[in-house]
Amino acid sequence: MAAPAPLVDATVARLMAEVPELGQVRRAADFEALLSSKTVPQTAIAAFVVPRGLRADSPSRASGVHDQNVSRRVSVVVFLRVGDPLGNRLLDTVEDFMGSVIVALAGWAPPGDMRDPYALQAVDGPRPYVAGTFYIEFTFAARDRLRVFL
Repeated sequence: MAAPAPLVDATVARLMAEVPELGQVRRAADFEALLSSKTVPQTAIAAFVVPRGLRADSPSRASGVHDQNVSRRVSVVVFLRVGDPLGNRLLDTVEDFMGSVIVALAGWAPPGDMRDPYALQAVDGPRPYVAGTFYIEFTFAARDRLRVFL
């Protein structure tokens, strides 16, 4: 199974290459710092890739092998500063922007030993954050297999 850091790094690189309007895509530590400080990003668009752990299906056991499908999940959280506290101007561009992020990752296979490409699981938002800044959270999952020989 792929480790979280290489998966996040590959996702960051993919987004920066495929969705240049995101600018510098950051990682979880920067995201947590932003949330804990309750400040707004310094740029009009700020994106973060955050590992969201694993989801596992029911395991099977046969002939001394524990076999289980797991999905490694990541979120892409995008902050948009529109300078409009009510977000009226946000809706003018958000649909195209959301499509760009989804097309960049859905169906893309992160390098490594992942079994399946990313699949979109959810899009939450846009939601208000602070004074004219909104965020959208995209959650993607790549299926993998956990096999343990007993």
